[in-house]
Amino acid sequence: MTPDDLKPHADRLARANMGALLGETGREQALQFRAAGLSLDLRRQRLDLEAWGALLETAREHQVIDRLRALYCGDIANPTEGRA
Repeated sequence: MTPDDLKPHADRLARANMGALLGETGREQALQFRAAGLSLDLRRQRLDLEAWGALLETAREHQVIDRLRALYCGDIANPTEGRA
């Protein structure tokens, strides 16, 4: 999946009724997170579970977690910059 594949989700959600989104089954559990003393609550964002799944899939395919770990370890994040 490419970032361009996310555009249909963005277009659909731009027109979505927030009340309908808030009533989505599974939203309460799927869009709230706690880790490392931080909380993230995406329940009131213009996001549905289908789009959230597509975002997670895209992140996995693009190895976002591995890239963040490398960045935090001091590795070069963008070799085209020509600096450390």
